[in-house]
Amino acid sequence: QGFYLNNISLVDSTVEYDITFKDTIIQKYLYNSNKQLITLKDYTYTKALGSVLNGTFSFTYNNNGNLIKVESGSQMTSYEYYPDLINNLPKNIMFFQEDKNLVKTTTETDSSPGSRITNHTYTFDSKNRISSEKSVFSNTSYVVIQSYTY
Repeated sequence: QGFYLNNISLVDSTVEYDITFKDTIIQKYLYNSNKQLITLKDYTYTKALGSVLNGTFSFTYNNNGNLIKVESGSQMTSYEYYPDLINNLPKNIMFFQEDKNLVKTTTETDSSPGSRITNHTYTFDSKNRISSEKSVFSNTSYVVIQSYTY
């Protein structure tokens, strides 16, 4: 489902039925006046228990409209951006706002000691479009490289 705010459709909620576990996952989305997702509520529904809230996620943005923090309970993910690199990737999901700048660093923290940091670097083609993104994860040898063709 969606509702319209200034001619832009925003997701109101999603429903997913799991045949294996015979339950339903429901997510409710709440936005601020800038059409930015600020709260996501995640529920499980079963006939036996009805709706049970699994978690609430809070989203915080900077003045440039980039997502800088997602919090849920003891978990937090924060984002740092390249100030001079504009996100010019084609929009994947038109229902959710995309960040204006490219992510430089992602930091994940929870109740365990230490943080998991991911560093992102990009390469560009001759038309200044992103041709690849490399994500290097701290404390592991895990690296992800995404390539883009136009």
